Amino acid sequence: MQLHILPQANQLPLALRGSDYYQPKYNAIVNATNCTQAIDTLDCLRHVPFSIINAAINTTNATTWFATVDGDFIQRYPSIQLAAGDFLHVPIISGTALSPPADESLLILLI
Repeated sequence: MQLHILPQANQLPLALRGSDYYQPKYNAIVNATNCTQAIDTLDCLRHVPFSIINAAINTTNATTWFATVDGDFIQRYPSIQLAAGDFLHVPIISGTALSPPADESLLILLI
């Protein structure tokens, strides 16, 4: 039997959005880092110094990034996968500390 223990701060975002939501944010970073003319903009961004990337993120509306339903790694919304029973059926221990370390609580989910 497998058991998974999830560390603190394992919350999921309130909403998963498709890549169309993030494209304008990505484009803003590409523009702010002068990677617009690159054939592979992601590769260009990988070579931009941290200080420039950091400035681009802090001066654009590209500060919040969550998981994206991309049809591959995250195939569908979790609620749909849960309703269909399409998830790994293993016991999970999920913990959270409300005011660590004095007030810890554990939630045990047996799925």
